[in-house]
Amino acid sequence: MRAYLQTSRLKTVITIELLLIVAAVFVAASFWQNVCVNSLRGCLGADELLHLPRFLLLAIIRPFVFTPVSLLPAIAAESFGTVWGALLNAVGAVLSGLVVFFIARLVGKKIVMPWLKRNFPRTYSFMRAQDYKIILLLRLFPFAHFDLCSLVFGLLAFRVRHVVIFTFIGILPESFLIAHFAAMHADFLARTVLVLLVLTLALLIPALTWELLSRRSSLITQMKAIYRELLDELQENNELIRRTAFSPQKIPLLLLYGFFSSRNCLMITERILTSRGYDVVSFNLGGLLGVFFTENIIDSAKLIDRKLQRLFKLHNFDKINIVGHSKGGLVALWWLLKLGGARYCDKIITMGTPFCGSKLTYIALMTPLGLVWHDLWQMRPNSSFLTDLHDSEIPASLQVYCLHSLNDSVATGEDGIFKPRRGNVTAVPMNHLRHLEFLNNRDVGDVISSLLRDRQ
Repeated sequence: MRAYLQTSRLKTVITIELLLIVAAVFVAASFWQNVCVNSLRGCLGADELLHLPRFLLLAIIRPFVFTPVSLLPAIAAESFGTVWGALLNAVGAVLSGLVVFFIARLVGKKIVMPWLKRNFPRTYSFMRAQDYKIILLLRLFPFAHFDLCSLVFGLLAFRVRHVVIFTFIGILPESFLIAHFAAMHADFLARTVLVLLVLTLALLIPALTWELLSRRSSLITQMKAIYRELLDELQENNELIRRTAFSPQKIPLLLLYGFFSSRNCLMITERILTSRGYDVVSFNLGGLLGVFFTENIIDSAKLIDRKLQRLFKLHNFDKINIVGHSKGGLVALWWLLKLGGARYCDKIITMGTPFCGSKLTYIALMTPLGLVWHDLWQMRPNSSFLTDLHDSEIPASLQVYCLHSLNDSVATGEDGIFKPRRGNVTAVPMNHLRHLEFLNNRDVGDVISSLLRDRQ
């Protein structure tokens, strides 16, 4: 059955990828066929006064019709000549890059940057300090996908002025080269500019090489520091919080983190709850690089069962309460309701758990990630996993609390409330919080403490 499911997922993802490629080619071909009449010069129309605004408009639209940025300098050269065509193309490239950049920045500020700051603080500092070097290098490198790079710059919240300045500088060599060969007759000025650009690059490349290799604050040095941080992160997150003893008067508290997070993201939550007197424990749940949680939810619940059984025997207790964030709440409830874990647990608190699935999974399933990460399929809306989970009965001995928020982009509003076939669930609205803010907000610590004391 498992092999069949993997084959089915493989066929589905490949079919989706092929359909997306065909759709992109069809959209691009249809658009430019209608815009360009007979020749590249026809793309800007017959009225020469409108050539400039039309070209800039095409530059802004270009990313949305799945067209390489290298087409625009050829169009510009036909109407404006080599030199002005290349310069205008650089301006158009900046505009099209900014469109993608600002769209991605909205997502980056809400999701990517909070995740990056929580899991890799040094990497975040590096990105802020070295963004102009990264932009220039990627713009100069001809095989770096222009729009994908703009997307990454936005997700990482690079500074706008650096994106503008170094996109303009970095795209100029490619613009002049394409415009030079696209123009019908390259004039003396164009050839002179091209020669100057080649000489500039001949000087710039050694300068960049010196910058990368020689200085203590160089990009290579910073990247080495990031690599060391990654290794430290991998080692740190594979270690269980070691406790020599648990208080017999307290029920220990297990914390479970969510999709594509590491155990390190629980650091603030652990401090908050430990300061309130709880015996807190968490496990490494494996996944990408052995750290970032991308494992099958059902297999993860079985892993939790094995780890807890060893913990119970080692420390001679048989009760534990659970706090699960996002996907961690799904893992916990599967263990409690499907694997018999409810006999060991009196209370579970979920935070931002996508009980109705998350539409964001569809974005990932349109990529090859759907081939390797089964949990994405389990967390999609109306999945068989979620149907099975909701078709459960909560034992009378188990209290379920669901912290949810209207500002949660993963499990919005009531999507963060568990609705089983039978049993009581207490919904706790915390509408001032975003998805990742459940992990570092002291109000959450107060609410968790209050719920754990309730009817204790």
